[in-house]
Amino acid sequence: MRYATICGVLVATGVAVGVLWGGGEAQASLLKALENQAEAKSVTWTITKVDAKPAPGEPAKRVTKFYGEGAKSRSESESCLAVTDGTKTVSLDLVKKVATTILPAPGEKPTPDFVKLMAANVKRVLESPAGKDKVVNVPAVEIGGKSRAGYKVAGFEYLDVKWDITYWLDAERQLPLRSEMKCHGPPASTSTSDYVYGEALDAKLFSLEIPEGYTRRAVILCGPIKDNLVKPAPQQKPKP
Repeated sequence: MRYATICGVLVATGVAVGVLWGGGEAQASLLKALENQAEAKSVTWTITKVDAKPAPGEPAKRVTKFYGEGAKSRSESESCLAVTDGTKTVSLDLVKKVATTILPAPGEKPTPDFVKLMAANVKRVLESPAGKDKVVNVPAVEIGGKSRAGYKVAGFEYLDVKWDITYWLDAERQLPLRSEMKCHGPPASTSTSDYVYGEALDAKLFSLEIPEGYTRRAVILCGPIKDNLVKPAPQQKPKP
């Protein structure tokens, strides 16, 4: 499993009531914020995933800290640490003390910039026929002592499941400050908060060195990341 999959979906839960249609202006605001996020020198955030029916042995709630700087990324929870430098990934099972190295399969490109990949995916939703004019305004929430406007994209498909995704933005900097995604199928949701942009990150965060005492698993070769959030529209059969 490549790092982008290890991190999971980075945007998540919570759907506000009193939704109003936002139209083109709301869509333009969200697209601009995603563009700015993708161009940020660095970004960190906190991910909280809640699963009402977790897999056996998995916790119902998992909190993960994410750090991204260009193609380098780090995702850390109580039980797992995954770091990539853009060419390979090292995943550590902190409970079982097992280290796995992940490389692109022969002919595959290295892991892309994860932050840009996720922003590009949501932009693809908004700019596709499935997402056109689907952005709606939701009630503002207070973040950092200020009221922040919210925007929701409802009912798009990701990994064969429908989701609602909501962003709350910093209007001055035009950047996301919080995002939530809620699944229409299995009862799961993910929220992303505590966004910090542009700060210098310690190079040690992205070290691929495997600590002493870890069992090293064989290298896993990984195929391409499934990064297409929108399913192609079905082809219409010509009328006889």
